[in-house]
Amino acid sequence: PNTCCMQIAEVELLGTGAPQDVTQPGDTILASSANSPGSEGVANAIDNQPTKYLNFDSGRDGAVNGFSPSGFVVTPSVGATTVIGLTMQSANDAPERDPRIVLLEGSNDDVIESFNSGTWEEIVTLEDIPDFTARFQVQEFYFPNKTSYKHYRWTVLATAAPNTCCMQIAEVELLAATTAVDCDRARFLVQPVDTLVLPDASATFFTTVNGPWPLQWHVNGEPIPGATSASYTTPPVTAANADNVYTVQIRGCEVSLPVQAVLFTPSATRSIGISFRGGGANGSPTLMNETDVAGLHPQAYWINATGTGGGFLPDDFSEPPIPVVDSSNAPSNITVEWASSGTWGSGTGDASSTQRMLNGLNHANPGTEGSITFANVPAGNHAVIAYFVGIPLQFQDADYTVTGQASETYNVRVINADEYNAAPGFYRGISKDPNNRSLATYVRFDNVQPANGVVTLTWNTLTTGFDRGAPVNAVQLILNATPAGAPPVITAQPQPSIGPAGGTASVSVTATGENLTYQWRKNGRNLPDGGNVSGATSATLSLSSLSEDDNGIYNVAIFNPGGSVVSRSVSVRVSAYDIAADLVGYWKFDESAGATAANAATGGQAGEVIGSPSWGAGRVANSLSLDGGTYVFVPSYPRAGREISVSGWVNLSETGTDVAIVRNAQGALGVGLGAGQFELGLVVNQNDGITRLTGAIGAGPNIVRVTAADAFTFGSWQHIAMSADGAQLRLFVNGTQVGSADYITAINAPAIPYLSMGARLNIDPLAGIEDPEPDFSFPNLMVGRLDDLGLWTRGLTADEVQKVFAAGQQGQPLTSVVLEPPAQSSTLTIGAAAGNITVTWDAGRLQTAPSAAGPWTDAVGTSPLTEPAGDAAKFYRTVSP
Repeated sequence: PNTCCMQIAEVELLGTGAPQDVTQPGDTILASSANSPGSEGVANAIDNQPTKYLNFDSGRDGAVNGFSPSGFVVTPSVGATTVIGLTMQSANDAPERDPRIVLLEGSNDDVIESFNSGTWEEIVTLEDIPDFTARFQVQEFYFPNKTSYKHYRWTVLATAAPNTCCMQIAEVELLAATTAVDCDRARFLVQPVDTLVLPDASATFFTTVNGPWPLQWHVNGEPIPGATSASYTTPPVTAANADNVYTVQIRGCEVSLPVQAVLFTPSATRSIGISFRGGGANGSPTLMNETDVAGLHPQAYWINATGTGGGFLPDDFSEPPIPVVDSSNAPSNITVEWASSGTWGSGTGDASSTQRMLNGLNHANPGTEGSITFANVPAGNHAVIAYFVGIPLQFQDADYTVTGQASETYNVRVINADEYNAAPGFYRGISKDPNNRSLATYVRFDNVQPANGVVTLTWNTLTTGFDRGAPVNAVQLILNATPAGAPPVITAQPQPSIGPAGGTASVSVTATGENLTYQWRKNGRNLPDGGNVSGATSATLSLSSLSEDDNGIYNVAIFNPGGSVVSRSVSVRVSAYDIAADLVGYWKFDESAGATAANAATGGQAGEVIGSPSWGAGRVANSLSLDGGTYVFVPSYPRAGREISVSGWVNLSETGTDVAIVRNAQGALGVGLGAGQFELGLVVNQNDGITRLTGAIGAGPNIVRVTAADAFTFGSWQHIAMSADGAQLRLFVNGTQVGSADYITAINAPAIPYLSMGARLNIDPLAGIEDPEPDFSFPNLMVGRLDDLGLWTRGLTADEVQKVFAAGQQGQPLTSVVLEPPAQSSTLTIGAAAGNITVTWDAGRLQTAPSAAGPWTDAVGTSPLTEPAGDAAKFYRTVSP
């Protein structure tokens, strides 16, 4: 009390923008184990969609109700961040699987190689997390933290209740407050686009940025109060406000392309659109709104089809009944009936009309045909469009056929949700060659004439080994449709590319078609020109001043009025041009006696020859002969991360059984408990009896496998190799590629440390056997000779494989291969202004000299280099790094 008053000189209210998620899809993420279903791997935890990450360790780890902690390590690509909160979204299944206790830790190690490696500091332990009261509910938590970390480890220490199953989570966000934006790093990954709306409906625009950057939406150049999230929904759109122009800005930095809400005028060409609601996972069942405008033939009034695997329309038994209406909302006499292996969700999300159209699906398991039949179709030349986005992490070949008065089939590899969500778009499948499939999200059949009023779409899945079959997410029947025209055709796919540090690497595609445009993508995201990137919208992408930051997975989308196509993904990386780089195991088998196979790789472990070793002449000096009861055991080897390669020479006798040549696996190569990294061997096809070369890796919750089409040659020396480079697993025989398969996840950290050569090993705890020995049921023993076997923790290029093969043909070891970087071309530009000389170059090292004859010395600095102009002559040149 002061008998006067209160007084204050100044008050400041301190704060920042709302905390934002520091992770983004595509960030490096490592699971606690690969013990997950095939489509419910760890990447789903940060994909910004209602897909789920499920891990069996926390629920049935070796026994009913067995429990081990599960979770993930993530390295945000934006760099070190100070996380002060997190959100968790419950997944679709039983609430007993929800997290109850979660530990969050941080690390500033340079590299984290696995979930259990590294130095970690506790940030927070969230104990007794409240029950999630609904599926896909989000809970938000904040905590004090002033330390910035490069890596974060999220671990579930207890689930809501013992459940004999697992831990599951739909999404985890790590929240940090951003006070400043680095405009050199901040950029848009997905731009907003013009959006069709019916009168008096609202349009929603979406964007994605590459970090926790604050955003501000604008209308007609003016900021919209409170519009600071990654999406913005307009007021109802009418003729009075349809001219509004919207943009979004990364605050203080880049502004997006302008977009509008476009009032939709329905086409006079009527269509019937059916979206399958799906169910079971990944945010489904998903319903489209009556006012949603979606599809390649844009329409509203999509029909939400129910049913667990089969159904019919109209459906008078639903509540409310579901009629068949066309794109003008007029009743139709056309009926629809479908059959499939079941429903599921793709994981495209449910925020936009297109996401809702694609999120539910019906799928057809291998060996079981799915079908959708339209009846009472009027005579005419119609079009059928089948839309499909696959379940996460599934890479599946499928055939789609439409039958009316004639039949037509397209052969595709279905783009999955991980690939689609990174760069959403419709990509047309046009291949009719099952050995050269299109990557696609839809197929279109034109000039379809009904047979007695019936048009049938059927599809089947060719690829086995995944959770579920290939899908149909939605379908349109367009009556009396004008054909779409010819889309682009890729005639030469991009190939993996390497370049020297500081040099140039390029990737190219060859395509035919009218009015082609191109867009290259890195790690699934559209790549702009600028910096060291040029040709991002041309047939050839060039990366100059190559560095580790350019390492990644690249592909290209090609567009014209007839549709769009997307290429295979390939890796691009910096190369040391040294065949011994990352050679972690090299068994020459040049011994002449004894039971030890030396390992010539630095620090590598020798192999123990178990059985009756026999040594003799090989393809390169000596070799090891295996008699069907002898094999090699290597106790440990350096594990692979995202890449692995194997090369060797074999001269085998036919045994009529599968043959293990080299592998890291216990029993069958699998995921989860006893997971292994890879195998290379022979497999006997049970249908035709032919023995073929096969190679496989464990990648996330799936086994990625490639098997050669031709029979393996016995009785002579054959060079075999496999290379997994982060984008494709490729298989080679005698220097020639004989097959490939796509993958996008890291190679699994193995649960077992050893390698075996010449046998499939296992343990039998019931018999009290703790040490691995040939599998009792499937030993897959090898009969023949083994020579010059190398193991790398990087991908080998096709050129490297061919050179290793050529060296062996001359009796030379793989280490004799000499790799030469290609001659690097560069552009050197010199300009003068304001008394300064500015030199710009795009490759190599800059050197200067007082005369053209030299002497030349390296310039200090990077491009562009600016220095004062002088009276003396000065010469500039670039040289290879």
